[in-house]
Amino acid sequence: MKAVYITEHGGIDKLVYGDRPEPEVAPGEIMVRVRASALNHLDLNLRDGKSYNGSLPRILGCDIAGEITAISPSTNTSLKVGDRVILNNRVTCGVCDNCNLGLDQSCSNGQRIGVDRDGGHAEYVTAPAVNAHVIPDSMDFTEAATLPIAAHTVWHCLMTQAQIKPWDTVLVQAAGSGVGSMAIQMAKMVGARVITTAGSQWKLEMAKEWGADEVINYRETPNFSQRVKELTGGQGVDLVFDCVGADIWNENLLSMAPRARLVITGVTSGTQVKIPISAPRAASAAHGQRWPQQPDLRRFHEGGPPRRPARNHSQGIPPGRRGRRPPGHGRPGLLREAGNRELGRERLSRGSVDRARSSSQASRDTIKLRRYSNDGVRPSHEMWHGPR
Repeated sequence: MKAVYITEHGGIDKLVYGDRPEPEVAPGEIMVRVRASALNHLDLNLRDGKSYNGSLPRILGCDIAGEITAISPSTNTSLKVGDRVILNNRVTCGVCDNCNLGLDQSCSNGQRIGVDRDGGHAEYVTAPAVNAHVIPDSMDFTEAATLPIAAHTVWHCLMTQAQIKPWDTVLVQAAGSGVGSMAIQMAKMVGARVITTAGSQWKLEMAKEWGADEVINYRETPNFSQRVKELTGGQGVDLVFDCVGADIWNENLLSMAPRARLVITGVTSGTQVKIPISAPRAASAAHGQRWPQQPDLRRFHEGGPPRRPARNHSQGIPPGRRGRRPPGHGRPGLLREAGNRELGRERLSRGSVDRARSSSQASRDTIKLRRYSNDGVRPSHEMWHGPR
């Protein structure tokens, strides 16, 4: 089969287009005819040798969409030949201690399609059947291929780690990136207010189309935390979603409100930051701003590649015909369906969210949510103000 692969690390001149052996379907696996394979930042790092030192040659391609052409006879699955699917690129063993504990993101024998095993820049690719998720007929393969890593990562960061809420104000860095653009849409799906940054006007215009409420050009406003404070009445944001890293570390912290959360899922600008013992006070004094009280810094990946449990890949994808189907990139309806299910039976009415945001005592508001009754009747939501 034809494929794009590398035999050594380096620049784009190291990419080889040529023939590679067609993969064999192992027990429990399926074969997919690749119809679209997205280019992820991870692919660039792999080619350069920045995040991979495994065996070569290697076929790249971590974000894959296509049609099932073969299924191992021993595979227990409802999938069928001809199903249109996307693939979760994280392959787990299912038998190690971490997998048995439900911590498959820390699988002792974990692999990644396009990293530790051949990926989607080829005519065919194999994967465990459990890694395949059916996509709706209304979604084309090109759109679907943008989802696996970006959607999975953002869902894990915002929903699982940061526990995003409808009344949050969220600062999304790098609106033009895959995870940045997805984070804007998922945050808006939940009902949060979104402030985002980018380095060019056309990216900011696109961010507005995706739903961003406020945009900041970080090239024109390098100290963007000051603008963030202006947009939030001096309070700062409740949640920062960062995929940039070291270059904006201080500005991120200075943009945060008291008890705000920071999730980091990318460090493209570097991993090393200076944090002296007096860092909170020093950073505040240097910028003439107040350091956020008790910041909640939630590091998404721990010294290695992003770790996303398989259940998050399913939770972020509305139920499909067989398996599960993805929230569409740029399709608010599907994203909204996934968000409503994640928020479950504790959704706020829009009026309550607006009142919480507009109140000067919002940080002290108590919002009481009643669960749906068993008969499915939606009760009214109550909100009141009171002392801590």
